[in-house]
Amino acid sequence: TYTLTKRLRVGKNSGIYIAEHKLLGTKVIAKILRPGASENIVESLQSMSRLNSDSRIVQPIDLFKIRRCDSLGNDVDLHCVNYPIVDGVSLREFLSQKSYHLNSYMVISYRRKVGNALKSLDEIGAYHGDLHVENILVEESPDSQISFKLIDVSFGAMGSLSAEECK
Repeated sequence: TYTLTKRLRVGKNSGIYIAEHKLLGTKVIAKILRPGASENIVESLQSMSRLNSDSRIVQPIDLFKIRRCDSLGNDVDLHCVNYPIVDGVSLREFLSQKSYHLNSYMVISYRRKVGNALKSLDEIGAYHGDLHVENILVEESPDSQISFKLIDVSFGAMGSLSAEECK
């Protein structure tokens, strides 16, 4: 069981939260999909598992259903997809830092690494569906190497949601 500790973002397809396991205290990113947002979530996650291990795509670590009451008082089943918490800042935040500027090395690195991640998705018959500067994380290693990771693969979702707790 998880408790949502901080809301990160709520969109038309899902709510994204930091959640903490009630017994273990481990933190994850919980993506709660609105009802009907992804009819083939299990199939999509099985496809994601075919990505090669060096992929730049942050992959889910758990999927389960939770039962919640909607705004009309009806009980609904929602999918909760948990992801590991990864280091880095959004591409938007990274580019706004004064210490960084777009040079040819960074542009080439971005195109190659993000392009290869998108190619990996394409090879398994998937696509990101919501790629923007908040869904690309930038991580700098101690030796100043920059890496890019794609987060929040959307699984073809559509709609909106808010929630109190992910169990």
